[in-house]
Amino acid sequence: APPPQPQPRGAPLPPGTFHKAVGVGIVDEENQCLLTLRSPEKEEYPLCGENPGGGVQWGEESLTAALRELKEETGILARPQQLHFLCSTRAKGRQMDSVLLRSSVQPKNVRLQKGETVAVCRVSYEVLLERARTGRLAAPIGKTLLLLCPALKKALNI
Repeated sequence: APPPQPQPRGAPLPPGTFHKAVGVGIVDEENQCLLTLRSPEKEEYPLCGENPGGGVQWGEESLTAALRELKEETGILARPQQLHFLCSTRAKGRQMDSVLLRSSVQPKNVRLQKGETVAVCRVSYEVLLERARTGRLAAPIGKTLLLLCPALKKALNI
């Protein structure tokens, strides 16, 4: 089979291929999770909670993409060794690599990306799960969170 080729954003994927994305969970020493609120301008899932993340660019490694998305969406700078791989999930033409950043960054120090996010907060693990179950997180993020619960609980020692 020929090697995969980059596809234009939004174009249908050829059979057997998938879009690769990353998600970064940010959790402090008290196991409070940092969430951002999607802009009302967003076409998909406006005003839903999310964590930083996005598409892996052609030729980019997941870890590099996670660091880039973290900086773009929150202004948070991290080093590769600060990110801890949780798991990969695949569904409906998308592979999501999820990583964890342990950081005590305060919401007031987060730089929101214009047109992407409008607010930031910290919530407990339990509240995060409740938001995932009740549709208050962007649907793909909520579904991924529910799939990676065992890995996240283990990483957080809860």
